[in-house]
Amino acid sequence: MAQGVPLRVYQVTIGTESATFSNTPGQHNSSQMDAVIFNNIRMEGQVSVDNSPTTTSSDDVEFRFYNLNKTTRQALMQENATLMLKAGYDTSWQRDSEGNIITEYDSLPIIFIGGIVHAYTRKDPSSNDVVTVVNCSSDQKIRNMTKVSVAYKPGTTKAAVIKDLVKRLGFPVSRMELDSLGDTAYSSGKSVFGQLDHALTRICKECGLQYSIHNGTISILRSDDQPAKGSDTSVDAWLYTPAQIMELDAYFEQKSVKLIAKKSSSNRGKAKVKETPEDESVTTKNGIRTKTRHGIMMKSQLNGNVKMHDFVKLDGLNAVMPDGSDGDLKDGVYRAIRIDHSINWPDGEWSTGLKLVEVQ
Repeated sequence: MAQGVPLRVYQVTIGTESATFSNTPGQHNSSQMDAVIFNNIRMEGQVSVDNSPTTTSSDDVEFRFYNLNKTTRQALMQENATLMLKAGYDTSWQRDSEGNIITEYDSLPIIFIGGIVHAYTRKDPSSNDVVTVVNCSSDQKIRNMTKVSVAYKPGTTKAAVIKDLVKRLGFPVSRMELDSLGDTAYSSGKSVFGQLDHALTRICKECGLQYSIHNGTISILRSDDQPAKGSDTSVDAWLYTPAQIMELDAYFEQKSVKLIAKKSSSNRGKAKVKETPEDESVTTKNGIRTKTRHGIMMKSQLNGNVKMHDFVKLDGLNAVMPDGSDGDLKDGVYRAIRIDHSINWPDGEWSTGLKLVEVQ
C-alpha cells in the first residue's frame, strides 16, 4: 500500500475520572460511555512537566480549542472533569470503504491526562473565533487537599515510611528507586502530619531522594537523578541520533547556599559539607557553597513515549559537532528531568523538548 508523509493526529477525551477512566489514571482506561471525544478541532497546547520540589503541581498545562460546540464546552466546564490528550503520527494508512484514512487512536501515546483546573471561553477580538482556554494539572488537586496524621513505631525503615506515604497519596507507582536507603530506620519512630505533599517532599529530601508525578503516576528516585543500582541504562534508553533532533544545546545551572557553622564539642565552628553527587561540581568561597550542574537541552518531533526520568541515549553527535566543538555536547546516556510538548493542529509546532542530565 502506498505511503506518504506521516500525518499529525490527536484525540481528546473529556469525562469524569470515575465513569470515563474507571478511577485508574495510571492505566488510562477510557470508555466512550459518558465521554466527549473529538479529533478534528483546531487546537493549541502546551504541556510541561518537571521535577521541581517547590511547585504545588508537577506540570503546567494549557489548551486552546477553537469554535467548540455547546456540548463540548459544557463537558469542559463540569466539576471534577478529566481530560486526556493522545497525539502523534499516523503511519498505518489503513482506509475505510470510502477511502478515508483510519487512525488507530488506541496506539497513540498519551501526552497528558489529568483534571481540569480552570476553563473559560472568550471571543478572539482579531477574528471571529470563539476560543475555549483550559488549564489542567495531573496532581494539583490531590497534592493540595490530601492531609496526613500518622505515627510510625521505632525501628520503622525509611523506605517503609516513604512507601506508606506514597500509598496514602493514591497515585499508581511508576518508579520506586529506594535502594540507596538500604535498611536505615527511624530508631525513635517518626511522626508525620499536615499536608501529605509537603511531608513527602520533606522526607524525600532528608533521604537524598525526590518525587514527581507525571500523567497521574508517581516516581521516587535519587535527588541527583542518577539511576538505581543495577539499572541497565543503555538497554532501557530511548535512542536519538542527529537526524531526529531539531535543536540541541548544552546548559548549566548554579545554586548557591550560605554555609552555617554547626557547633559541637568536637567540631566547633566548622560547616558540615555533604558528599558531592558525580554530576555536579562544587566550589566553596567566602562561606558560599555553589553547585554547578551540566546537561543538555534538545528538541525533536513530538514524542509522547518519553516520560519523566526516562533514559535517553544520544548517539552520533560527533558527526555534526566533531571533537566536542560545542563544549559539553557529547554522546552518552542522559535522564529526562523536564519535558515540554507543543501541540498545534492542524498547523504549527508539533514538538517535544527535553531537559537532560548526564547519567554517570
